[in-house]
Amino acid sequence: MQATIDSISDTAGWRTGIVFGYRDQQNFYRMTVNYRGAWRIVALKNGEKTVLRDWNVHPAIIPDTRTFSL
Repeated sequence: MQATIDSISDTAGWRTGIVFGYRDQQNFYRMTVNYRGAWRIVALKNGEKTVLRDWNVHPAIIPDTRTFSL
C-alpha cells in the first residue's frame, strides 16, 4: 500500500486516514496519521475496535508539513 498526501490546507490540527481490508461497516482496518507526524492502526471486527498500533511517530511524516508519502 502506498499513499501520497498532497492537499493539506493547514499545517496544524489535521488528521487523515486510510481504510483497508474493508468487508463492511463492522469489519475493516484503519490507519490514521496526524499533523504531529504520528500514526495509529485500528482494527474493527464485528463492530469492536482493537488498537493494533497506538499513536507513534513515523519517520516519513515530518510534523507541520503539507505533503508526505507513506
